[in-house]
Amino acid sequence: MRAAILAFFLAASCSAAEFRFGRAEVKITPTTETGGVKPVLDELHAKAAVFEKDGTMAAMAVVDLPVVNRPVVEEARRLIEKETGIPAGNTMISATHSHTGLTPGWAGTSSWPSLTPARAGKQVEEAARYTAFLSKAIAQAVGAAYRDRQPALISAAVGQEDSLAFNRRFLMKDGTAQFNPGLMNPDIVRPLGPTDASVSVVYVETTDRKPLATFVNHALHLDTVGGDVYSADYAYTLAKLLGR
Repeated sequence: MRAAILAFFLAASCSAAEFRFGRAEVKITPTTETGGVKPVLDELHAKAAVFEKDGTMAAMAVVDLPVVNRPVVEEARRLIEKETGIPAGNTMISATHSHTGLTPGWAGTSSWPSLTPARAGKQVEEAARYTAFLSKAIAQAVGAAYRDRQPALISAAVGQEDSLAFNRRFLMKDGTAQFNPGLMNPDIVRPLGPTDASVSVVYVETTDRKPLATFVNHALHLDTVGGDVYSADYAYTLAKLLGR
């Protein structure tokens, strides 16, 4: 699907046909009504974009959560197709994997009770309520992006950032491979693999060169904030800086 979206981008930039784009976001920070409350460092969102060219539309939605499971995706796609006509197969839904995007019901002993709801009790009930809310919120964001469509220009580039990411599997002096063996562990020989330093950027602007949206993709674990709070992690800071 990512290859299809990239091909869509390139076709839009190379063809003389009008390219249209819309974007929107919906707050998805859990509340007492939707799945439980924790302190909020910054709000969580479902961010959506709709692309249109030559009568074909595609949508992307990204949520500030650790994971988005298949039932949520399938229900959101169904609602999106019903409201906008965008085929379910033309919608890509993903999560940033923010570790501080957990609802209380998603942070139990089994880590993801909403994915394997074998247990009963308050956490599973919270997760079920949030799951139902989340599908509707994603569809709402895509619907708003659909209504926001306007003629646009699009461009793309790839940069490099090699000072942040590291491979978390290491070869140890005893010949074993260990995962996260500890910062500056003297028994580390070397990392067991490379990292991806590429920073892929897609930029969308109006036909009179006013910014609309920036997409950024970088292979770095979204686990830098920590603590028992709601936060979109460094994706929040990146979005704020780009917005300014």
